[in-house]
Amino acid sequence: MSAQDFYLNGLDMSANAITATLAGDDTASFSGDATANMDVPIDVLKSIFKFQSDSADIDNVVLTDIQYKVVDPTTTWTYSPADAEVDGSAIHSGATEKKVQYDWVRYLAQELFGTHYGVDLFTNETEIRSNLVDDSLAALKARFTYLAGLGASGVLTDNDDLDADVLTHINPSRQILRQIINKDPARLASGNAANTLTNTDDFVSVPLIVGDKMYFKFTANAAAGQRSIVNETGDISARSYLIKINVVA
Repeated sequence: MSAQDFYLNGLDMSANAITATLAGDDTASFSGDATANMDVPIDVLKSIFKFQSDSADIDNVVLTDIQYKVVDPTTTWTYSPADAEVDGSAIHSGATEKKVQYDWVRYLAQELFGTHYGVDLFTNETEIRSNLVDDSLAALKARFTYLAGLGASGVLTDNDDLDADVLTHINPSRQILRQIINKDPARLASGNAANTLTNTDDFVSVPLIVGDKMYFKFTANAAAGQRSIVNETGDISARSYLIKINVVA
C-alpha cells in the first residue's frame, strides 16, 4: 500500500471574517499562493467519508453499484483552516507564529504598508485573527453540511444526473474511493488491514490509511474599502491557501 494525496475541491468554501472573506478518477491537483497543513486523526475522517457497494465488481463499476455519502461532522469537527500551519510561501518565513491566521494579517500589512512589519499598526489584530479562525471553521462546517445533503437522502451514485459536475464529482467520498481504486486497489483486498468492506449492505468508511493527505483550498479576501485606512483606493488582491490535511493516528 502507498499513502495517497487526495485533492478535494468539494471542500473549498467561503466565509466572512471581520476584515476578510475566505473561500474558501485521480483527483486533479490545484495550488494556492501559500501552503499550510494540519493533522486530523484517521478515525475522525473515516467517520465522515462513507460508501456502500452492493456487488463484488468494484473495478467494473455499474453506475448504481456504489453509493457515496458524507456524514455531517459539524457537532464534533474542531479543525479550523485558519489554525493550519503555513509551511510554504509564508509572508514571514522566520516568524515564530506561522498559522494561517497570522500569515493573513501579515499579508494585509504588507499590502497596505509595503512591509509585513507594519502589522503592529493595526488596532484589532487579535480580533481579526480570532474571527478568521471562527468564521473559517463555521464555513468549513457549512460545506460539510452542504455535501451531506446532496442527492436523495444524502446519498449519491455514479448515475446521479442532477448535475454530475456539481454533485457527484465534488463528493469527497467518491473522489477518495475512485482514486484508491485507480492507484492503490490493494487496500480493498481481502485480509488487508485497510479494507473496510463487509458482508452487509451498511455504509462503510473509505479505506484511508495513516499517511494519506487531503487537500482543499480557501481564499482570503480583504474587506471592501480596506485600503481606505491609508487613504488609498482599489482592492487588495486575494490570498489563497492550499490546506493539507495530514491523516494521522
